[in-house]
Amino acid sequence: MKELSQINFSEESFSTVVRLLKVVIEKSEKLESENDEMKKTLGQIQQHVKNSFTSKRYDSTKIENAKMGEPEKKSYVETLKNRNNVVLINPKKQQQSEKTKKDLKKCINPAELNLNLSEVKMTNGAGLLIGCQDGGSAAKLKSEK
Repeated sequence: MKELSQINFSEESFSTVVRLLKVVIEKSEKLESENDEMKKTLGQIQQHVKNSFTSKRYDSTKIENAKMGEPEKKSYVETLKNRNNVVLINPKKQQQSEKTKKDLKKCINPAELNLNLSEVKMTNGAGLLIGCQDGGSAAKLKSEK
């Protein structure tokens, strides 16, 4: 094969090669700029998808927690306010606390009355101590006696 310096180019063929080279360089620069624009757009799309996914995951976590029925976190002041929402039930006749509890369950259904009960404790006598989460539940329970 002949070396490049040994090849005789006509002026016309040389100018054609130069023109073709210029076209190739222009196309290459155009492709590079398009490639840069595509990279930028892709980065924006990726960031948007990431932000969207993160916010959706956060929203779905909140929904799942709400579905699980996790109780709301109450402040210390709210907890202290609820200490007065206690109803003490003492039967008229002398009997065991367990019997009083069974009788109460037969008469009152907390789900039907929409009562928010926090605890039911048996006292030393025949009575029951019923803790309510709000004053409305305590009032409803007192009116059902």
